[in-house]
Amino acid sequence: LEGSIGPNLAAIAERSIKILRRDLRVIRGDEPIAPLAIVFIKPHDSYIDFTNSYFPDEGAFATSGGLYLNEAADAFPLIAVNASFKGYFEATVAHELTHHALRGARLPLWVEEGFTQMMEERATGHTNFILNQEMIRRQHEHWSDRDIGSFLDGSAFSSPEDDTQELAYHLAQWVVRGELTRRPGAFFAFARSCRDAEPEHACEESLGASPRELVLSRLGVED
Repeated sequence: LEGSIGPNLAAIAERSIKILRRDLRVIRGDEPIAPLAIVFIKPHDSYIDFTNSYFPDEGAFATSGGLYLNEAADAFPLIAVNASFKGYFEATVAHELTHHALRGARLPLWVEEGFTQMMEERATGHTNFILNQEMIRRQHEHWSDRDIGSFLDGSAFSSPEDDTQELAYHLAQWVVRGELTRRPGAFFAFARSCRDAEPEHACEESLGASPRELVLSRLGVED
């Protein structure tokens, strides 16, 4: 805990938790957000050593600015923050805390990642979300050449292939933002239903389409 890093991270986390409790109540109810630890790690190699057990033994995976780790019922949850990604600590903590707050909601990863990025914006007061003709073109071309299944099953979010990871995170936010703008009541009903039903069924019941149909229609890509 060098200098002001520890107190600053704690203050960021406390502020983010207040925002999450308020803004995610419609999904998670009034249940308190459980305690967790935040581990701030440098250099980059130490962060990789600390988090590598989170990934499968084989395969290539993109790096990250932080990870939420809560893999066992008897494990104490924690957020690992990559200290080599300077300038992103506040957004990283808010992002990973959102994963923690939504853990029991059983949301598909693409839905959860849409919410995590929106909560980053609420916590920091800044947005990096841009939806212009160039980004729409990139999204359309990328997913026209690939099966959207990697986005829906979550593997695209850690992919090192080209710009797949970047576009997966952007697409998640694009779809979630779009649905919350168009029909917030129905989308929140879908999110709440995932706790007790399979996402495919919950999506069809609340939104009248499968997750695949919903995402492809947003992209304007034919199946």
